[in-house]
Amino acid sequence: MKRRIIQLLSFFGINPFVQNYLSGTIYKGNLKSICLPVLNCWSCPGACGSCPIGAIQNYAMYTKYIFSLYTLGIIALFVSILGRFTCGYICPFGFFQDILKSITKKRVRLNRRFKYTKYIILLIFVFILPYFLKEPWFSKICPAGFFEAALPLIAADPTYLSNISNFFYIKVVLSSIFVVAAVFISRPFCQYVCPVGALMELMRPFSLSGLKVDKTCLTCSKCLEVCPMDVDIYNNPHDCIQCGKCINVCPNNSIKIIYPFKKDKADV
Repeated sequence: MKRRIIQLLSFFGINPFVQNYLSGTIYKGNLKSICLPVLNCWSCPGACGSCPIGAIQNYAMYTKYIFSLYTLGIIALFVSILGRFTCGYICPFGFFQDILKSITKKRVRLNRRFKYTKYIILLIFVFILPYFLKEPWFSKICPAGFFEAALPLIAADPTYLSNISNFFYIKVVLSSIFVVAAVFISRPFCQYVCPVGALMELMRPFSLSGLKVDKTCLTCSKCLEVCPMDVDIYNNPHDCIQCGKCINVCPNNSIKIIYPFKKDKADV
């Protein structure tokens, strides 16, 4: 419940312009130059900052360089201090997926090899295609953009429908598939698609924060049963978002959260 409250407060913290949901407008002030360390669509009516993936795509499209050092630096800063805490507690789209999964207790787990697809998506749809084709290809298929931006804007002002392209209907289909998947698969976007998560996971080994499993672990797999990212933190700790669910169910108190500036170093 505490995490849900933090997630809800975080949503309004990075989407404070609530009045825009009623007027169907988008904030375009100076705050939009600030890149957020989570996936939150630039076109979301309430958004006060920029999506890191949108920023990287625009940089690849309109400059001779494919990398945005500013955006990568922002993500690296947050990961170095907080690990992937932002994924577990702050990301609005992660919060949305958690709500969808709460609809049913039934859970489907895919082969762990599919977790590598997000790195392929990051490379092709965020870096390569925008650089060579000059189009923000990930934004064209991103379900977060559909739910956070397109739907609220159309609901507030139906005249937006007159400006949509045929590609919008492809996004509708993909987003519908995502919703169904999120009911049965815990955080499917985070596990298999999210390029922000892929970037953070590449930087995570250098983080000062994380979870530590000590030698008293019974390898009972209770942590795996409740993990929203399907992470086996004892054998394969990759993709941990530090939500803390595993700590609550550990029968031997073998899992601890490591914070910056403490002597113990996170080993997951």
